[in-house]
Amino acid sequence: MQFYIKAFGEYIFALLKKWVLWIFFALDAIGFVIVYFLKQVDIPPIVYLSIAIIGVLIAGFLVYLDQTKKSLAITREVEQDREFLLRFMEILPSRGTMTYIRDYDFGGTFDVDWLTDLYHFVNECKNPEFEFINPNLEKIKKKLYMKSDEFLSLIGLETYPIKIPGRRLNQLPPESARYEEVRKKLNNLAQEIIDTYDELIRRARRI
Repeated sequence: MQFYIKAFGEYIFALLKKWVLWIFFALDAIGFVIVYFLKQVDIPPIVYLSIAIIGVLIAGFLVYLDQTKKSLAITREVEQDREFLLRFMEILPSRGTMTYIRDYDFGGTFDVDWLTDLYHFVNECKNPEFEFINPNLEKIKKKLYMKSDEFLSLIGLETYPIKIPGRRLNQLPPESARYEEVRKKLNNLAQEIIDTYDELIRRARRI
């Protein structure tokens, strides 16, 4: 019930913003003034009512057109975001990097190749067209980008490659004075990336 009351209130407000409605109301007012000052002139009440009704109908039709255009624009935005979601999940699928970091402890040795999806995602985020139209989804995606960029930067600064033929392994040196601090930060960032990613996918699938 509250929804319908709110919708009706918004419709009336939109109606009152139409200048054509006030033109017809002004015609009614002019008619009242003419009858008041020129006693010999008589305008039947049905004329006033007809003018007001015509004004309301025209204004209502204009509101309908506005709402239709708005609805079509929203529909287009939803379709574009759904298409973008598919592209997003091709670059950063739920399997691959996201599966790898979901439960991994970055205090040990890790395979750099398993972070490829995340590197691709961070690089794509630098392109202006790589974004959601929906501001709420885009806000979450930007948070995901910031956490991912911070995570990968920390990987580059604090971990070092291990020379094993045919493998691209990195390790956080156990002898490092900052070992526990960096390990905790890497694992926390990985968890924030997962949580943000999951939130983004769930919300985007509902549009």
